[in-house]
Formats: sequence, C-alpha cells, structure tokens
Amino acid sequence: MTTTRAFLGTSLLFALMTAPLAAQSDPQALKAAAEAVNRVFEKTSYVAKIPIIRYGHHYVTPNGDPHPRKAKKQGRGAENAIQFDSGVKVPPGGVGYSIFVAVKGKDEVLVGLNDKAGARLNPDSVHILYDRPVTVEDLTPEKIALALQGIVEIRGYGPAAQVAAAFDQVLAAGEVAGGAAPVAPTTAAAPPLVSLRARVEPERARAGDEVALVLEYEVGAAEGALAVETRKLSRDGSLMPTYPVREEISRGAGAFVSKYRQPLPRSVVPGDYLFQGEVCVGGDCISRSVTFEVVAP
Repeated sequence: MTTTRAFLGTSLLFALMTAPLAAQSDPQALKAAAEAVNRVFEKTSYVAKIPIIRYGHHYVTPNGDPHPRKAKKQGRGAENAIQFDSGVKVPPGGVGYSIFVAVKGKDEVLVGLNDKAGARLNPDSVHILYDRPVTVEDLTPEKIALALQGIVEIRGYGPAAQVAAAFDQVLAAGEVAGGAAPVAPTTAAAPPLVSLRARVEPERARAGDEVALVLEYEVGAAEGALAVETRKLSRDGSLMPTYPVREEISRGAGAFVSKYRQPLPRSVVPGDYLFQGEVCVGGDCISRSVTFEVVAP
C-alpha cells in the first residue's frame, strides 16, 4: 500500500488564507472559491434522498432546513415552484454524478444536481439562501453538503458540524496585526479524525484490470497518532477472499490519501461491488462506503 499526502480543499483554503478578509465578498473571490469547490466535486457522486428532477427547484437555509419564506408550489411557471412535469433524473436512493456550485446575486448560492458527470443543462437546482451577503467562508464542500443534507448525501462529505468548525478555525487563525505569528489552533478543538472519504479508481473496471481502493482523510491529532485503516470488499453481501484488510499507520496531524491496489481476476463475476472503508484514530472512527462496477473483459 502506498500513501501520499493530499487535501482536496487545499486550493480553496490557500485562497481563503491569502485573500484579505475585506475582499472575501468580492465577486471574483467568490467565483474563484466556487470554482475550487467544483474541482473538489468533479469526481464526487451523491445519493438522492428525494426525486432529483429536470428543472426542479428547492429552497433551503445554510443548515439544510427548508427555507421558511419560500413557498413550494407544484406547477410549471408558479412562483418559487418545484416543477414536477419533466421527469425524474435520479430516484430516491439512486446515485447522481454531477454537482455544480455557483454564487447567484449577493445572498444566494445555487447548486445544480444532474445525473451524469459534467452535465450542466436542465439541472435540479438547490437555492441556498442567506440572510446576509455570501462570503468565501460559506463556500466549502462540507458547508455545501450540510445545506443539501435533506435533498442528497454527497459521498465523503457528510454534514458534520465538526468539519465545518475545523474550516472556521483555520480561517480564524489568519495573520495577527503587526506581523506576529498566526494564532495556533488549540489541539482540543480538533477531533482526532476530522473527515473521511472513500472512493474507487476507476469507478468502472474490466475483469483482468486493477482498481485502487482509496481512503482520503484528515487527522486532527498530534504527531504520532495511530491510524487504523480497514477495507472490506463485497458483492451481494458476501465478503471477497482475503478481506477485510487492516493496516495500522503512524500519522501526524494533516490530510492523507491512502491507496490499496486490488487486481481483478479475469474470472471475476461482472456486476456491482461494494467497497467499505473505515479509519480510526484515538478511538474516533468514521466509515464510508461506495459502489463500483466490474464488466466483462
């Protein structure tokens, strides 16, 4: 198994840390932050909790509640409508492969949901409405996932308040006036394990090829923490031979990408397989799962 350091939100956090606070609501800064989130979501799928439809519209608050001042009326052309007349793209429990974020006006973030990767036309639109101007700090994958929690679950980005708090803590550190050193985040404020995302590369593979079972996670603990990575691979509820795979690795605070390469025999049965990944640090455990497809050679 090989490990490499990576952090999906690095470019976004760099933009936040280097931009003056007074400029964070500048349209260009907001656009750049939204594009950074979109780069994170390029290879991220979601599971629908309600029907995802063509031209649908949903109005929510940043914490994921339905917006209290936006009526939901059925019918094409109705004010603040959720339009049900164009067919379901992703049914409840189904998986969609396109999430696109953009800032609309001063107090709204628009999220387009589609069924196929890279799709932009005729999305189901989620309007995240703020009672104030949108800032760059609002544009993180975790905060978008939190706002969408009643509509979809974005894989690997569950709406954990501690993750959003970790982003806020980094932002609050900043630079101290007069050139003093940045205020170091307190160890107690960061949980041992901040976040986890599981994915498979590629998501569709041929028998005889190889897939990588990937765990991406962020450790908030001090140097020398023991991370326990566990991987399970199954089909129709039955574990594959040699699984589960368990490994203990010494980790410091930071973000990591850990890959386990699994060859696929040419005799493997085509179909959908389930990869379940778990990481534990200091007694704090997070589990994630994702499906991938194996086709005939």
